[in-house]
Amino acid sequence: MVSGQAAPGTEVEVGFENPRLNTILKALSPAERAVALALATNGVTTWAEAAMTAGAAQPKIQGEKVRRKVMRLAAAAEAITVSDC
Repeated sequence: MVSGQAAPGTEVEVGFENPRLNTILKALSPAERAVALALATNGVTTWAEAAMTAGAAQPKIQGEKVRRKVMRLAAAAEAITVSDC
């Protein structure tokens, strides 16, 4: 499987080497995941642009919503990683 490619029928991104990234992506809805992954697209520099690229009806609002959710999930994943040390 190619890194970042969805497994057939699962709509969950798999194959990234970073377990924290996999955890965050699995916690997102398919629409939120599309925004998060669009942020890695060449030329996309803001969450609003990522949401627009992902086809969001209200890119500024959706981009900010996904940004906040990803930050919360990343902080939670970091806290788990630190407590495991």
